[in-house]
Amino acid sequence: MAKTLNIDTVKAAGGFVGGMEKKTVTWKNMKGEEFEADVYVKPFSYANVISGVMESDNAEKAARNIALCICDENGNPIFSYEDIAGTSDPDRGALDAGLTFALLNAIGEVNLGKMEAEKSKN
Repeated sequence: MAKTLNIDTVKAAGGFVGGMEKKTVTWKNMKGEEFEADVYVKPFSYANVISGVMESDNAEKAARNIALCICDENGNPIFSYEDIAGTSDPDRGALDAGLTFALLNAIGEVNLGKMEAEKSKN
């Protein structure tokens, strides 16, 4: 029998996004130097869905997802969309391609891992 949808049933069903997962990302910059850093990844949420619906450009979606999902240990965003796209500081430019792919991979691991776990429950 279906339950009545309310805050308590949604919370009990895990319908709210909370917390984050620590991931280590490794990338090479344009000079071929390798770097490694820990980041915290928030799972996809309402903000990611709305962002994806409102944007038609995949590059914009990727930048928004990085801005929404990659955070520090306190859950604060590390980057703004403008940091990633390179418009916040033209002298600094856009986020390096290698780091962009590493961050998108970490976001994918967190979100696909959760989707796979849900599939295995059913």
